[in-house]
Amino acid sequence: MSKISFLNLLIVFLLIICLSGAASGYELRNKSYQVVSEDYTKYLIAAYGDVPVYDQNGEVVDTGIIKDLPDKRALNDWYDDIDLIVEETHPDIEAYYYPEGPVLSYGYDRVGTVRVAIDEETNVDREMMDKIYRVISLRASESGIDDVPVIFVSEPIPDIGMPYKPEWVWVILGVKNTVRDLFGTNIFAAA
Repeated sequence: MSKISFLNLLIVFLLIICLSGAASGYELRNKSYQVVSEDYTKYLIAAYGDVPVYDQNGEVVDTGIIKDLPDKRALNDWYDDIDLIVEETHPDIEAYYYPEGPVLSYGYDRVGTVRVAIDEETNVDREMMDKIYRVISLRASESGIDDVPVIFVSEPIPDIGMPYKPEWVWVILGVKNTVRDLFGTNIFAAA
């Protein structure tokens, strides 16, 4: 095989690999929205602020707060802001944690929305959700964030007697879990 044909073959091969293996940020963003779509449709109890909106088929109609972020750096800054809000409001939210209250987990999802999981067996009224939202919203406004996106979703109480599943990671004094690919720490302690 001549050097020219080998180089041409190599170039074509590399071009095919580059084109087939590349994924745009928009495609990755769509995958992120699809992973959490059931929280915004099937399990949604209430939504506050600029949250993503889905149609009846689970397709994204409006991306929520993310649409206002111009690039990956701004997205990372948003995650940092939301993480700080969740961390700083956690002590106030603890009063609502199960078994004294209906909250099973509290954190944020991969599309930048604060996520409050409510025991699916508990009927929570709008007044209690409004109180929880006010705690989050007050802290967010102190950081210059108006209309912070928050969703309340129903979730089962985890059965920690079940066999190990890869979505559970044991941590000191608690369980870090990913329910439907969302991250949070619940109230149960590791045994």
